[in-house]
Parts: sequence; structure tokens; C-alpha cells
Amino acid sequence: MSQLSLTAANVLKGANGQTSLGSLGAGITAVQGDVMWRQEDGTWAQADANDATFLSVINISNFQDRIRIALTAGSPGQPVVLLEPGDQAFAFGATDVSGNTLYLDDAAGKICNALSDLASGSRVIALGSVQTGATTMFVDLSFGGIK
Repeated sequence: MSQLSLTAANVLKGANGQTSLGSLGAGITAVQGDVMWRQEDGTWAQADANDATFLSVINISNFQDRIRIALTAGSPGQPVVLLEPGDQAFAFGATDVSGNTLYLDDAAGKICNALSDLASGSRVIALGSVQTGATTMFVDLSFGGIK
């Protein structure tokens, strides 16, 4: 398998999930379930595991503060509600195998379930693991090496 196909209406925070509010960057249109990163100017954009700008900014000491998942859709300059790490019952908008690890994909904002989906030179960032029931995940960010 590889990139997950999310249904935006099914992207929901868990009962104990925490959120924050951000603003989308210039030229950025987000949908529910997009993996986002906080840019140098403080705005949010879709994260991409092999994007040169993303790779030059994200590192082991800052990734926990700079990566989130969009819970709302929006256009450039609009607010976006972001899911904070630690949600143990995040409905990620798709179905996958319980126990699988989900990763930031090479396609902007997307989630994949296989390291083989990442191109050489991509940063491996685990987003969390699929829980029992196959439609929720425990959001537990983990910073890995370059593939």
C-alpha cells in the first residue's frame, strides 16, 4: 500500500484531542487531514517529506513544535484548526491495518503507510500508529533519518 485516500468529513479529533489555531501561508490551500508544518514566517503549509525548504528547516530539536494535522480546510491567509500531537483517538479519515505506522508522504500534506512510498532523500517522519478499529490513530510524532 502507499498514500492514503482520506475522506475530509471523517477527519475528526478524538475526545481528548487538543487543538491550536494557525494561519495558512501565501498560496496555501489546505483540506482536512493535511499534514502541515509551521514555516519561518509563522504561517502553515502542507508538509512534504522531500521538499527542500521543509528539509532545511525541520530538525530533531524543532519538529514536535512545527508539525500538525489540519482539522479544517482553508485558503491562503485564512485560519486553520490544527491537531496537537498526543491525540490517542484521531479519526484520520481513512481505513488502514491496525498496528500500521503512518508516515508523512512525499506528496504535499499527504499520509502514507509504507516507507517504500518515500523517495530516496526523503525525511522519515512517523505520524503515529493505527489503532484497533483501523480508522483511528494515536498521533505520536517521531523524527527519523533520511531515506
